[in-house]
Amino acid sequence: MKKRCHMTTFRSKVIFKFASNNTYWFVLIINKNIIMSKSIKKVFVYTELQMSIPFEDVPWEKINEGIKKQEGFIRKTWLSGMSTQTVGGLYEFDSLESAQKFAWDYFPNEPRGFGVSFQTKIFDGDITEDASRDMNSPHYDD
Repeated sequence: MKKRCHMTTFRSKVIFKFASNNTYWFVLIINKNIIMSKSIKKVFVYTELQMSIPFEDVPWEKINEGIKKQEGFIRKTWLSGMSTQTVGGLYEFDSLESAQKFAWDYFPNEPRGFGVSFQTKIFDGDITEDASRDMNSPHYDD
């Protein structure tokens, strides 16, 4: 099955079109400013390993050492699933570029070391600042 991808720009939107020989088309429209901009100053990355482990068995000290060395890293809040015992985190970075480097280049090595899959998402913290400050988010304390 041959797959094709085509990207176009239309009125500040990036449009990705995917097609395969069976003629199904999928269109994803993303705000061009979010995907292309490097000027976002507060970026959050959410990660979760698809494994069940008691948090006391997580080698967090060793993992923290590597994370602290990442370009643009500001802070991490560790997460542990209440009933699933999945392990994850919410990270803050000072730029989209640094967050992408972490999410795409550095972080995938962590779950690979455990032999498990993972989930990673990148969020724009600038656009949500007013709403987050209204909710007393500690990530916006100056």
